[in-house]
This record gives sequence, structure tokens and C-alpha cells, in this order.
Amino acid sequence: MKYILWFICCFLSPAILASTGDFGVEVDVTTIGLFPPKLETVTVATVKEGSSADRAGVQVGDKIVSINGCNIPGCSAFKAKRMMNVEQGETAQFQLLTAADELRTIDLLAE
Repeated sequence: MKYILWFICCFLSPAILASTGDFGVEVDVTTIGLFPPKLETVTVATVKEGSSADRAGVQVGDKIVSINGCNIPGCSAFKAKRMMNVEQGETAQFQLLTAADELRTIDLLAE
């Protein structure tokens, strides 16, 4: 099952979005299973210019292999959603696999 999700609004209501931070990344997500769904792949689809992701050098095509220590594949989609539901000023740690097969660990600030 393939979804295009915003990190800032994955399953969130508009009321929650008002106080939720934005990392500036849109991703393509592939999941396995339904109850509960688990992340199989998470690939960066777009990076918002000037965002914390842009400043950290995140590139379209980078594969996210870990979010706050929750490894992908295998991380629960619901757990990943909770980890992405952060307030402005909070950070989340990501491990990325670049197109050059370089593993990078970055901390992104929710803005």
C-alpha cells in the first residue's frame, strides 16, 4: 500500500496542526499489513526550501531508515506518526540513506 504523506499532517486534524511543528519534508511511504500497519519504506519526495530539512542537506530520494530510533522497515506507522507529532521547537532524529549509500544521522528542528 503506497501513500504520500506530509510529516506535518499524517492523520492529524486541523486543530492539532495549528500547534504542530513542520520538518519541511514530504515523503512517499510504503506499508506492510493493516493491523497495525508497519513502515516498509520511507523515501523523501520533496524538501521545502529554507526548512530545517533543507538546511540539514536532506535530498529528494533519500531513504529514511530510522525515526527517533524506530527502524524502517518494521516501525509501526502509528508510532512513527506519534513521533512526528511534535511541537514547534522540538527535534526528531532521523537516519537517512543517501543516493550515494551514505548513512547520515541528523536532528531536525520542527518549525
